[in-house]
Order: sequence, then structure tokens, then C-alpha cells
Amino acid sequence: MTDPVYEELWLLDPAAIATPTQVQGLPTLNAEALEDWIAKVHQFQHRARHAPLPRQPDLFGGVEIHPGDPYQVDPFALDSYPFNFYESAQGPQQPAIYFVRDTQAHIILYIGEAKNARDRWKGVHDCKRYVTNYRTQHFECQSSCRIDIGFWLDAFPDAHRRQDQEQTLIQRWRSPFNKENWHHWATPFTEGR
Repeated sequence: MTDPVYEELWLLDPAAIATPTQVQGLPTLNAEALEDWIAKVHQFQHRARHAPLPRQPDLFGGVEIHPGDPYQVDPFALDSYPFNFYESAQGPQQPAIYFVRDTQAHIILYIGEAKNARDRWKGVHDCKRYVTNYRTQHFECQSSCRIDIGFWLDAFPDAHRRQDQEQTLIQRWRSPFNKENWHHWATPFTEGR
């Protein structure tokens, strides 16, 4: 039996495309399709957030919690930084796992890791384009969104261990802008320039 938290959630059927109009090379979704897509992501992530976490008991029957355990982070409880934090002196300059969130829809759009988050975001980052496409789609649908970024600073300094933490979180939350999850969400915001 499949765990209902991780059942496949597909969204876009051809009828969801509003017109052949293009937004930065993307098909324009109608407002209902955009709302449905967000609702399905929210539904999955809400279930993931409230699902029992995998824990291994210690020798005395209790549950041992380790620093750096990615199951301990609640991405929605992290401090909020503006999405363009890298343009100012804000944001951590240390190893971190970061969560790009739409706080209005209460969904995680992207999860990544960096040795120095501010330096990572100053350069080229595909997620910037995805967020631009997402915001543009909201504008086209006369809808709104609030994009921010949160940093989990308990990430391991070692790159390989930090990347393992990142992959655990990407799989747990199925963040739709991460390439690993595109097949789950038919993510329409990852194309174009």
C-alpha cells in the first residue's frame, strides 16, 4: 500500500492552458489552474509537515534527536528574508539550507544548500527565473503571492553531508521548483528565459 503522504499528485491537463499566449516562453495558465496547482502543492506539503517523522529509538526506548537532523526543521517557522536578500547585507554568510517560500500560499517552492548563501544567490541561479515566472503568472491571473526565503543554519559545514540534508528535505517536501520533483508537479514555471 502506498503511503498517502507520498502519493503521486499530478496537476496540469491540457484544458488548464488558458490560451496560446506566451509569458516568457511559457503557456499562460488560467486562474483556476494556477489555484489548483498551488492547492495540490499545499495539500501535499501540509500532510508532509504533519506526518509522523522517522525516528530510531535509542537503547533506552527514547528517541534520540541529533543536531543537523533535517527532519527537525520546520521551514515555515524560519525567519523570513526578502527574496532579493543577496542585494543587501542581509542573509547568512555561512553554510545553510535555504527554503524559497510563497508565504501567502504557505508552500515551499525551492530548497537548496550553500556554503555561503549570500554568495550563492549573488550569481546566476535558475530559481530566480522560476520565481520571476511564478510572479508573472500571478500577475497575469490578477492574483498575488509573497515570496521570501528562510535559512536553516544547522546545516552541516561539510558539503557532502549538507547535500545529503538538502536531498532529504527536497524529497520530504517535494518542492516543485527543484528538478528532482518536476515529474510530480508538471511544474509550468521552470521553462523560458
